[in-house]
Amino acid sequence: MAEIEILLSPNGFNVRSVSNFGGEVDVKIGNEIDREIPDYLNNTVHISIAVNKKRFRMWVNEEKMVDSPNLIQANIGNYFIIQAMDVLPEKGHFVGISNFKIAESTEDLRSLLLKNGKFSTTGIYFDTAASTVKKESYGILLDIANMLRANNDINLQIIGHTDNQGEENYNQTLSESRAAAVKQILIEEFEIDEARLQFMGKGETEAVDDNTTEKGRANNRRVEFIKIN
Repeated sequence: MAEIEILLSPNGFNVRSVSNFGGEVDVKIGNEIDREIPDYLNNTVHISIAVNKKRFRMWVNEEKMVDSPNLIQANIGNYFIIQAMDVLPEKGHFVGISNFKIAESTEDLRSLLLKNGKFSTTGIYFDTAASTVKKESYGILLDIANMLRANNDINLQIIGHTDNQGEENYNQTLSESRAAAVKQILIEEFEIDEARLQFMGKGETEAVDDNTTEKGRANNRRVEFIKIN
C-alpha cells in the first residue's frame, strides 16, 4: 500500500509521512515531513489528491504538500482507504469528512484553452448569495495560477454565471462580483499580473442545464475562463 499520514495533534495539523510498502514495489518511498500548521486544527481543511500513473500529488488548501513521482507502483492503487486512528471521543476528539468527490481526470487546462479557447468549472465555490470564495476552491485556483505562470502568452477573461434563482438584475450583479472576486484572488494570493486578467458577469443568461432541478442549477452556477489575446 501507499500511505499518507496526517497527524492531528495539540500542535496542529501535520502531514507527517509519505511511504509505500509491500506488493511488488520497485522504488521504496519513505519520506518524513516535519511541518506543523496549528491554524488548520479545528477548522475545515480542503484536501485535493491527484494520481497520474505512478505520480501522487496532494494539496492542503492551496498549498502542495506532497509530490511523489513513484509512490503508486505495481499493484498499489486499486483501492482508496481513509482511516482515522487514535480518535478518543472521551477526550473531545472528532474527525469529520464531507464533500468527498472522486473524478476522472480530464485534459489539462492549457490543452483545453489551446483547443477550445475556453474551459468552465463548477469547482469554484462561493458563500450563498455572496461573492466570497470558499477555501475548497483553492485547488482549482492553484491549477489556473500554475498554468498562467507556465504560459506567459495566455491571458484570461473570467466570466461568472448563476442559476435563475432570484431576480435577474440581482443575478447579473452577483455574477460580476463573483468573477471579480476570482480575479482578485489570482492577483493578490497567487501573484498573477493584473494585466493578464479581465472579468465580466453573464448572470443567468447562458444556462447550460435545466434550472428546474438542483443538479441543473448547480451546473449553471459556474465560472468560465476564456483565452484572450
